[in-house]
Amino acid sequence: MFRQELCVGCSACVSACTAGAIALRDGAAHTGREVCTACGECVESCLAQARAIAGETWTLDRLLGEVEKDVLFYDESGGGVTLSGGEPLAQATFAASLLGACQ
Repeated sequence: MFRQELCVGCSACVSACTAGAIALRDGAAHTGREVCTACGECVESCLAQARAIAGETWTLDRLLGEVEKDVLFYDESGGGVTLSGGEPLAQATFAASLLGACQ
């Protein structure tokens, strides 16, 4: 997450980013999400606390473990796993793997 109103334009995050995902434009840092590896180096370097990592990375096995906790509910209700909102589209490959593993 990036809070532009807190950014002082010091470019510490630009220097800290080993992926080269951050550039300073118009006095504020901008992150190229397609390049960002979510390593957190920019967060650690930001003295203004304008950056934070939101969410966490899950493996397919970890998520399947959570899904399997509700297998009795799925069996009794005839329901299943539903993915909704924009997040699945942002992680389409992972979402497809999850749904394939749930079958």
